[in-house]
Amino acid sequence: MEGLPTIVIGMGWSDLRSLDWKKWILRERKKKKREKRMERITSVKLGRSFYLRVSSRLYGIGVRGRRVNRRSVLILLMCVEMLLLAANRQLIVYSVYRDDRMGQIFALMVLTVAAGESAVGLAILVVYFRVHGTIAMRSMNLLHG
Repeated sequence: MEGLPTIVIGMGWSDLRSLDWKKWILRERKKKKREKRMERITSVKLGRSFYLRVSSRLYGIGVRGRRVNRRSVLILLMCVEMLLLAANRQLIVYSVYRDDRMGQIFALMVLTVAAGESAVGLAILVVYFRVHGTIAMRSMNLLHG
């Protein structure tokens, strides 16, 4: 009785005779394999250094994108957002490591400022496109004061 689930234990004899045992056994085996696979996936523990490496690589991609990009304003805005998200990830990693919530709260504040910055930046681009008909970086020198 130990190997049978409670569903089979509680069934009557007529229900057990009509049960397709081969399908049921295959279904149970698949379920056990899926549970083992999920247990293996969720049991992987990534250290602090992994998250810091990912964060530093994101920051490097953002810096390179800002340095290399000379044509598209949208890519420039995305690179700035990537810089801010990489910094947020580092704040959260150190906050979890030190068991202090202030880093997470500060990361939330940075996210709200970044959202406002991207909304204002896109609004400026929309207005600039309506007036000039293009958002190419070559024509942006008109914004210099």
